[in-house]
Amino acid sequence: MAINKKAARGVDVQSIRLAKRVDITNLPPVSKYERLVSELAESGAVPTTGVLVDGVSDNLDEMRILTPAGREVLIRIMTLPASGRKIMVGTVHIEDIARLDHNSRCVYSDARIDELAADIAINGLERPVEVTFSKERGFILLDGETRIKSLEKNGTKEVDALIVPYQNFSDWLDFAVYSLRKNDLGNPTCDFDRAQALNKAINEKGYSREEAIERFGLPAHEVRVLLPLAGFEGETFLALTKTGRLFSRHMLEHLKRLFKIDDHICSVVVKKIEVESNLGKKITESLVKNFVDDAIKEIHGEIKQQKREGNSFSRAIVSNSSNKKLATISFKSDGRSHTVSIKSTMSEQALLSLIADFEQGIKNQGEVETSDS
Repeated sequence: MAINKKAARGVDVQSIRLAKRVDITNLPPVSKYERLVSELAESGAVPTTGVLVDGVSDNLDEMRILTPAGREVLIRIMTLPASGRKIMVGTVHIEDIARLDHNSRCVYSDARIDELAADIAINGLERPVEVTFSKERGFILLDGETRIKSLEKNGTKEVDALIVPYQNFSDWLDFAVYSLRKNDLGNPTCDFDRAQALNKAINEKGYSREEAIERFGLPAHEVRVLLPLAGFEGETFLALTKTGRLFSRHMLEHLKRLFKIDDHICSVVVKKIEVESNLGKKITESLVKNFVDDAIKEIHGEIKQQKREGNSFSRAIVSNSSNKKLATISFKSDGRSHTVSIKSTMSEQALLSLIADFEQGIKNQGEVETSDS
């Protein structure tokens, strides 16, 4: 069919040509904005200007809604000048925003939060956080955890929020993926973030490895490398939630070697490397490896020294009138005292040989010092 180009000026001609291929029955009957208005009305929101008939708004400028905590939030409806699209924004008390565990970011640098907090204190919040709303949970954070942490650091109680249509949180992985993509648009997630998100999906939330790989959109070889890096706990995990962005997956593999030996020492090394970074030093894999190797050598050296200082032998042989001999062996092993007594009629030479065999068995379990008495 020929199309009159002059009459169709401003119309997407290509879409018209392809119209027969489009199933228009699947197109949404209302815009996202109208759906959001309807959802908020069902959750108890009341228009303060304009009217709302059967979920469709007419000249609607504001709505008011109560949070589960009983605080009232004024929702303003704004029209974007460039696109004409309508959006909803509101100022929400931070305590009224549910912050669920679907966030794909677990690394929040203290330096980044301090920097952002200082900027917000001077210039205000340039970009609102993104929330959705449900009747049961109230406002639910979708994007903006770092901004909220920075506001909390400043002592701010409320935050400007962009309100988007309700999302069904029944599928945790959908929202973890959503969070990952939203984060990567701004300050991208790091390898430690991704490792933790994958680990949570597979080992805590019960998704299969194949499903997590497919929906996160990560190649299988990357997943094989990332998953083992999620096993950090304790002090090291806490340190990495502040500095994890410094470390590539190969650097994390070196840290994992040290973590398996000593969690505390590993956390100290992570903090030392952070200091190096703050001093302007470039953090490379070889630098991390050297820090880890030196720490492991020091640990092994201390263990040997403790064994030398904490293990010793003393022995005594006493003969009585009936020609019986009493051998007493006292020794310390791994810091604990032990005493062994042997009564025998064997010769002193044979008894000394027996004692020597006993001492050698103890020595094989660790380095000891022996002394005669």
